[in-house]
Amino acid sequence: MRFKDFRGTETGGRTIAEEMAMALFNAGIPELPVDREDKFTAYKISTKLIANSGVIELSEQDITFLRTFSCIAFSAGACGQILDLLEEERNGTNRSYT
Repeated sequence: MRFKDFRGTETGGRTIAEEMAMALFNAGIPELPVDREDKFTAYKISTKLIANSGVIELSEQDITFLRTFSCIAFSAGACGQILDLLEEERNGTNRSYT
C-alpha cells in the first residue's frame, strides 16, 4: 500500500511500510526528535517492518508510540493515512502496511 495524494491517487515509490521504517530508523535526528527511551522502540518497529515486508503485529503500546511519532515525522495527509491504518489495526480489521 502506498500513500495517496490529496486527490486520492496512489503515489509511486516506496510503500507506507517502507516510509515508516525509514522514518523510524532515523528517529532521533534533529528533524525527527524523540525521547532517548523511544529510540530503541523506533528501531525495533523499523526492523520488524522491513524483516516482515510490512506485515506485523502491534501491541497497544506500539500503536500509541506510532500515533505520536507519525504526527512528528509525516505531513498531515500522510499522518492521517497512517492513523487510519493504526485505528484499523487496533480494531482488528487490518494486518498489512505494505
